[in-house]
Amino acid sequence: MDWFVLPDLWRAQGLAVQARLRPEVVVETAENGELTVRHWWGAARLTGATAVTASALRRLNEEWTDSHDLMTVMAAPAPTGEQGAATALAELFWACQEFAFLIELRLVAGERSLLTVKPASYAAKLPVGGLDPTGRRLSRFAFLHRGEDELELASAASAHRVLLQDEETSRLVTSLITGPVHCPGGASGTADVVSGLLAGIGMLEGTETKGGTGMGEALLHVAEFPDLLVHQRSRFGSHDGGFGAEFPFLGRIDPSPAVPRSVAGGLITLPIPDADEVRARDLLLSDAIESRCSLREYSDEPLTLAELGEFLFRCARIRGLYGPMPEANMPYQASDRPFPSGGGVHDLELYALITRVTGLEPGAYRYSAAQHALERVAASAADFDAVLQGALRASSAASAPPALFKIVSRFERMAWKYRSIGYATTLKNVGGLYQTMYLVATAMGLAPCALGSGDEVAGARLLGPSAASELGVGEFMLGRPVSTAAGRKAHAHRCGQTTWRPYVGPGWASEGG
Repeated sequence: MDWFVLPDLWRAQGLAVQARLRPEVVVETAENGELTVRHWWGAARLTGATAVTASALRRLNEEWTDSHDLMTVMAAPAPTGEQGAATALAELFWACQEFAFLIELRLVAGERSLLTVKPASYAAKLPVGGLDPTGRRLSRFAFLHRGEDELELASAASAHRVLLQDEETSRLVTSLITGPVHCPGGASGTADVVSGLLAGIGMLEGTETKGGTGMGEALLHVAEFPDLLVHQRSRFGSHDGGFGAEFPFLGRIDPSPAVPRSVAGGLITLPIPDADEVRARDLLLSDAIESRCSLREYSDEPLTLAELGEFLFRCARIRGLYGPMPEANMPYQASDRPFPSGGGVHDLELYALITRVTGLEPGAYRYSAAQHALERVAASAADFDAVLQGALRASSAASAPPALFKIVSRFERMAWKYRSIGYATTLKNVGGLYQTMYLVATAMGLAPCALGSGDEVAGARLLGPSAASELGVGEFMLGRPVSTAAGRKAHAHRCGQTTWRPYVGPGWASEGG
């Protein structure tokens, strides 16, 4: 409660801490005196609260309240028959700790608001007091950005965010980027209070585990800022922004179509595999899973157009379209494909960079999943080669594969439906597509390899105008293995490593590994 009970020193400097419950919070009182606190993340009940505590919570629910004054009221002698002042104060302390994730704090100097600390997670605790900010800069996970109307300080490793409402305070906070602040004269008190408060919510280096984040030191040592930020913003409870299927643009922007518009003239129809023939030669699912591995060496023999067609048909074609169904909370058209996608949005599309496929000229093509056909993309040889070289760097392969698939996201479909989780969902979709491509390629006896990165700049130039609204999110190489035993040799190579140790059920795997 250090920051809730204002030290006398602060008051001597003309500072005060005001508190209130988050604006959306509703405090309801039942006839039996039970309190229900409804909030952003749900609701909680408080039984057995005294009338004084109930009154204090309602006051915090209605307006900014000077925390010192609130404590003074709670510490006043209780009416006859009521609990003692010490008990009432202890009860309020407990309630404030229990509902710390709903309490906003505002630091004011006279009539001027300096900053407001807002809990952004239901894990948030009241700021830890007594931390010495001396020698500390802003955390490397902290960042400044424009909020609704104010400058906002947030962090990928904090359960709070801070609204900076005063020019001098904003300058003070930004100066913490390069080093701690030591202001001469009377201003030093305010600087110490502000930096101490930031330390208490994990905004300064070395304090990130404070304030209810639940993050361990080991994670903070190795994690990078963008990784933690995407994680924080795409998980429920870790922030207080819009979340999930909120359809933020419904009624303002029409959803983009499930089937993208053609960007090139003319289609090259791909062969459709015979279902009975495929089933007759296919591996069992368990064998495909157990023998799946990444192969980066390719035979000189090219892929056939039939193989390319079968691979794309089994992995990525549109099996059907459905919707819109507003009554089912789906006011957009969805598609059904062999791989999964959040909400049936299916934002992923494939481009094929072909080097060696019989019956197909080398070049870049867009796969039309609705028509099971290829559209030729006018691309420069330099950009084509740059994308291939990026794949070679990412995979350490010695030569270009017969086919490199560049996976892109028509992200406007995701952003139209989802808040916060859109990009994370796209990456999950990529993982589902990767596994589908691996299993189909393995069942077909081909050499697959998914990549962790690719050349985004060259890729955008290669794909032309359509790339302006598409994000490159994956790459996948496909070819013919150097031999039918390539998978077994790759498995044997892994097992031959001096550090190899078999684990659960080693005899259950197929020969392919």
